[in-house]
Amino acid sequence: VQRAASPIDRLRQWASGAALFFTGRVSFSRAKFLPGKFRVLSFYLLTEISDPAKEVEAHKTWCKAHSLTGRVWISEKGINAHVCGTSADCKSYANFAALRLVPGQRLRCKLDGATERVVETLRVKVKELVTLGQEQENAFDLQHRGEDLEPQEWAKRLEELAHRRSGRLLDIRSPYEWDVGHFEGAERPECETFAEMTPETLGLSDANKEEPVMIYCTGGIRCEFVGAMLKKEGFQDVCKLRGGVQHYGNSLGARHWDGRLFVFDRRDSIAVGKYDEASVVGRCHVCGKPCEDVWNCHNYECNRTMVACEQCMQSMKGCCCADCQASSSIRPFEADRRRGR
Repeated sequence: VQRAASPIDRLRQWASGAALFFTGRVSFSRAKFLPGKFRVLSFYLLTEISDPAKEVEAHKTWCKAHSLTGRVWISEKGINAHVCGTSADCKSYANFAALRLVPGQRLRCKLDGATERVVETLRVKVKELVTLGQEQENAFDLQHRGEDLEPQEWAKRLEELAHRRSGRLLDIRSPYEWDVGHFEGAERPECETFAEMTPETLGLSDANKEEPVMIYCTGGIRCEFVGAMLKKEGFQDVCKLRGGVQHYGNSLGARHWDGRLFVFDRRDSIAVGKYDEASVVGRCHVCGKPCEDVWNCHNYECNRTMVACEQCMQSMKGCCCADCQASSSIRPFEADRRRGR
């Protein structure tokens, strides 16, 4: 939820350079080296949108005209975008969104490189920003959602948490995302879906309400809603990683991070903060060997998401277990049908 820019904010804006001022106050978190001819732009913004359907038509028209692919969800609470295109078109779209929704204020974006289009189609629709359900999403006060920590402060708190007082480090993603990569010391989430997350399913109780609770996710938006939920439930010291793991990696690299970062497109996973090989910490759900591929069970009635190697998926017809393998509701196995593809 955006506040009006103060005179000091406007002075800082002017001092940061005319180009930034005239492009709608967009800032890009990006790695030093961006490979490939395509760019992947990700951003979200929590702001009041009175007519989401009108915004959908405006964003859809702009994206189609500039050949952007990806997804853009818009609701009365804001926008959540993940699109792919040329560098110029991705930057122009960020400016377009900023000027429409928050003129004169900062829109924080993440920009990655890609050697191919990581999403084939364009979907722009009125949709809840995260998969909570409308009733649950409306129950939270997004004015109070915890303290934002920049990557340097986050790293400092991680080091303090590892060597001193009590506190919790929670991964606000799915179990399979943690399996692919996570911060050192982070607890593996137990919830299969985001909508299942409550203080209880996160392993929190009244005993934790006075101690630090640090939460993180891929790009930051899931933590906004979980932070609001925890504040509503009386947790006093809630800290979230601003910009998520993507921004952290672009700022500090893989410091305190194990493995790779799962992303929801054709790349499946990326190295954190760099584009060379990262360590593989995931293990195949079936045979246990090192692996980072993520699949959905090919049994339509299950559709469980899991880390598994291609050899085991082939031998099990893409299923997660023998019971699913025996089901009559199995879609044909294709070696290229991993979750991100």
